[in-house]
Amino acid sequence: MKPLPFLLLLLPLWLSGQSYVDLLKIGYGYSPETAFEDDNLQTGITFADYDLLLPIPLGGRTTLLTGSTGAYNRLQPDPGSPELKLYSAALYLGLNLTHRNGWTSTHMLLPRLASAFDNGRAQWQWGTLQLLERKRGDRQTLGFGFYLNTEEYGVMWVPLLTYYLHHPQDAWEVRLLFPSRGDFNVRLSERWRAGTSFDALGSSFPIETPEFGPAYVQRISNDLSLYLQHHFSPSLLIGFKAGYSIARSYRVYGAEDTVKISIANIFFDDPRSSLNQSVRSGLLFQFRLTYRFHLPTSE
Repeated sequence: MKPLPFLLLLLPLWLSGQSYVDLLKIGYGYSPETAFEDDNLQTGITFADYDLLLPIPLGGRTTLLTGSTGAYNRLQPDPGSPELKLYSAALYLGLNLTHRNGWTSTHMLLPRLASAFDNGRAQWQWGTLQLLERKRGDRQTLGFGFYLNTEEYGVMWVPLLTYYLHHPQDAWEVRLLFPSRGDFNVRLSERWRAGTSFDALGSSFPIETPEFGPAYVQRISNDLSLYLQHHFSPSLLIGFKAGYSIARSYRVYGAEDTVKISIANIFFDDPRSSLNQSVRSGLLFQFRLTYRFHLPTSE
């Protein structure tokens, strides 16, 4: 069967400026033994994530966006404490709309279930992503919007600026979702690319343990990494990242110890008291697998 119908299905997403869509991304990483704030004891941190995008055409200039994303973290929350296994899984449900003069908009609902299944509680969190972007020529896209989610501590609101630019011969590529994520990469050869990436979006997980009672873990991590990526085929990409997590924390708070709002992980007049010693900043290493679908060129 020829792939043309599926290519046409993905054309509305091409207006972001990219000549491809990453349909599936899977990552698995480890941060070596990391010290706590006021203790010489250490804990390793294991983390994993996946991201699945399934677009469905509704006709005309509208595409239904569906899929799922999830994350896993495993670590000791406090010196001498048992390990916690923190999980989250979210659904994508939204629309990508094509407007006039190169404008597109994305409207996404993100219901997410967060839990530490071995330690009691699970909670639904409700989020939304709203973006308005404009394609400028064949290589550049600018946009703005916001992300909003009901975290365990209260509401997190993140204003967003988006930017995408790539070289005409694919020598380099810039992709920004400021202040949360960024990526710059260059082509080394036909099958190899190298780059640097930044990821700064936090999360929260409800827990209930004999040590902390009903509580939640607030994760904040600003990960700056260098990576190598190998293209085994045009669609199958495997990469390895090495970097440093800046101002990282996994803080435990009582379930009723909350704030009204966080703006991009900045807390104003925060009255909360942490129940643990958080881990410090540290090295991280990650393996990533990507399935990429290339879109037809405009030529």
